[in-house]
Amino acid sequence: MAVKSVEKNRRKKVLNEVRIFHNLKNRHILRFFNWYETRNHLWIIFEYCAGGDLFQLIEQDKQLPEDSIKKFGRDLAQGLYYLHANSIVYCDLKPSNVLLNEYSTLKLCDFGLSRKLVDLDSAAPKVDEEGEEPKAKSGTPYYMAPELFTDEGVHSFQSDIWALGCVLYEMATGKPPFSASSL
Repeated sequence: MAVKSVEKNRRKKVLNEVRIFHNLKNRHILRFFNWYETRNHLWIIFEYCAGGDLFQLIEQDKQLPEDSIKKFGRDLAQGLYYLHANSIVYCDLKPSNVLLNEYSTLKLCDFGLSRKLVDLDSAAPKVDEEGEEPKAKSGTPYYMAPELFTDEGVHSFQSDIWALGCVLYEMATGKPPFSASSL
């Protein structure tokens, strides 16, 4: 098992992550066991993935062999398919959010930005406990679909597939397909 410690000021993100993780059971999704709260921190208990993350692997190897890219691509596609079949948009697919277990099976993790379709469909923005409207878009710019850079853009299954393509490209070349010094 692995334990993630998060400061309480990130409570909203953690509770969203726990809500998403709670009913997920798939070999390509990091297994969630439990969470609890102490005076200063929130603690989340997950399965331990001895292989580290995909970002570290790409940094180390630069370009992955084609056979590995195919296998990893299948793992990622199966994980996304499972999420989408359960009406969940991942919203933050990137190499550092993909873990490898001891059998080199990829597992999606970090569901803090993920959304259930019903949450994305609500027409009017809701105000949270702090009186702020939630951010319509968030994620990592290197992996965000072009429509997410517009005012009308909303995360979708299609934007998850775009991010998958960006990750596959990065596995093949060692760098993201789009990069710049500014947004």
